[in-house]
Amino acid sequence: MPRTVTIIVRIKEHIRAWFSHVVAVALLVFLFFVTGGGISQHESFKITQVDVIGNSTIDREDIVDVIKEKLQGNYYFVYARDNSSLFPRREIEAGLVEKFPRIQNVVVHKMDAHTIVAQVTERKPFALWCGKDADGRGLDTKRRRGDTGRERFLLADCWFLDETGFIFDRAPTFSEGVYLEIYGPLESASGILKGVEPLRARVQESRFVRVYPFERTLNRDVGKTLRVIMKPEGQYGIIVAVSTKYPMLTGAEIRFKDSDNSAELLKNLLAAIPTQFPPSAAPFRKLYYVDLRFGNKVVFGFE
Repeated sequence: MPRTVTIIVRIKEHIRAWFSHVVAVALLVFLFFVTGGGISQHESFKITQVDVIGNSTIDREDIVDVIKEKLQGNYYFVYARDNSSLFPRREIEAGLVEKFPRIQNVVVHKMDAHTIVAQVTERKPFALWCGKDADGRGLDTKRRRGDTGRERFLLADCWFLDETGFIFDRAPTFSEGVYLEIYGPLESASGILKGVEPLRARVQESRFVRVYPFERTLNRDVGKTLRVIMKPEGQYGIIVAVSTKYPMLTGAEIRFKDSDNSAELLKNLLAAIPTQFPPSAAPFRKLYYVDLRFGNKVVFGFE
């Protein structure tokens, strides 16, 4: 019996000693935690200056306001968020991209003990998205009358998109021809976009990557393009604004489908033009469209 009592006493002593060590370690950790928090609050490490470089359209003060908002408060009620070594860099970068869709990329870094710098890359306007349906704006009727090139029409309710098809800002009212116009359905991360503001949506990527190479090819080798129309069932139309090399194509619509190769389309187009428009003969009717959807057979449609 005395032996059993001795063992129990020793166990209790071990438990007391272990508990005392745990309490001591926890107390030390807490003291270090609080001390570190106090040091982080020191004025020597406080961010007092926020610089912004690379912005051209977005107001600097708007960017600074977002950053300062992210610097408010503390981590775990103790560590200062406005400490130049502890500030929430990733959170600031994500917040700026979320707030300003025009920002393509942003990197925030520490300049010195009191200064951080936000280096911004803004998206560049590549084209205007002006709606799902070009015919709904009455553009096709205007082009049929031969107005293109003689009178410019105002484009309202359009949105800027970049070279990836991402819509990042509402565009002011422009005269047609200032930017390439794109008409077609949009998509968001959740699928096809319907009936909501198009900001942060994209022109359907699967279709944009099909039409973009041929539009660039026409723009380089034929003439300035005015409008891209994404039609149902993989059909496309590109309106040529003006062509000095092939003046008969000015105002005409180049029709093709998404299974066509850009190089082959251009080859077939340029091969058919001399046959339809001999150099010695002046065109007697205005060209309305060129249909490239039938392989080597090129169809010319006149008004």
